[in-house]
Formats: sequence, structure tokens, C-alpha cells
Amino acid sequence: MFNRGAQVVRGDQVDADLDALGLREMIPVPADRQSFSPHLSRAELMLGQFFFVRSTLIADRVVSENQGVTPNAAWGTAGSSFEFLHATFAEYLVARTYMVLLSQVKQERPSSTPWRSTEIVYEGGFLWSVYSFQSLCVSSQVVVFLQQLAHGMFASQASSMAESLRVLLGIAPVMELAEGRYAPVPRGIIARHAYYCRQI
Repeated sequence: MFNRGAQVVRGDQVDADLDALGLREMIPVPADRQSFSPHLSRAELMLGQFFFVRSTLIADRVVSENQGVTPNAAWGTAGSSFEFLHATFAEYLVARTYMVLLSQVKQERPSSTPWRSTEIVYEGGFLWSVYSFQSLCVSSQVVVFLQQLAHGMFASQASSMAESLRVLLGIAPVMELAEGRYAPVPRGIIARHAYYCRQI
């Protein structure tokens, strides 16, 4: 929603986003699918717990080039759209997700050299994928939440995240920019790079 600049998002858009970000399989599907909500999509399973769900009816007509609309056109295919009961909740989640992803940028991995057991690497690829379409500053409330979340951190956490930001900002000009499959709104690679740099 935030990346689209919208208050409402369709279920099919969320399903497409989950696929593009590689998160689809992380959404649990009930084992007794046959008896529990057999027709719910992963978007509906995930967001239905937190959002106000508005069901809509979508007209599904079969159109022929020669004959126009067929007389047995089917109506009433169910669709879903999602919106927050209060926009502030959406803004809080945008800020919190950013902080969570930023905290995961600095990672300790097994070293590729024999004289060191582990090494520190900085992986900002997912942060780039999600936060390069819209400026966090477009909402003053998002900025307020970011400040509050930062103030609530331990000193060691804040220091580690500040270091991650410095590293990300340093490597941003030489990043191997990839558009990826996730594209909630049309954005050129240069515009996305500008948004991403502004976030960090």
C-alpha cells in the first residue's frame, strides 16, 4: 500500500508481490485446507488477520472480437481488497519493517579464508527491493515512528544499525542495480536508486 501510495490494495496485487519477493511459501496454509477456507488466497490468509477486508464483486465477462459480449457472460467472481482501519497502523508497520530489515543488514557468516572462522558482511538487497519505490518522508508519521523506534533501542543496537547505514550509503553508488520482479508502481532504475539513497 505504502509503495503504491494507496489506502487500499487488491488481493491479487498482494499475491503478485509475495511471489515477486519470494515470500509466498512463508505464508502458512492450514493443513485441513479442504475444510478451512479452501478458496482463500495467501494474501487473504495473511492480511485477513490484520486488515479490514472488503469483498467486492468483479464482473467477469468473456468478450469475443467478432460477437462482442457473449449472452452467457458470468458475473459475480469474488475479489478482495484490503485496507487498514486506521492509516496510522500502516505507517507504524512501514517504519517497523524498515528498522527490522535494517537490523538484518549486518550478518556474520562463515569466512571464506582459513585464518578466520567468521566474517561480517552487509546484505542490503532486500532493503533495496522493498524501500526503493517511495520516500519514507512522504509521511511525517512514518518519520515520527522511526524516531521513536530508534530511541527505544539499546545503545549497542543503535551503534550497529548506524554502522550498517554508513556502509550501505558508502556502497550505494557502486551497487549492482537490479530491477527485480517486485514492481508495485512503475519506477525507473535511477528514480529507485534516488529513493533508496534517501532512505539510508
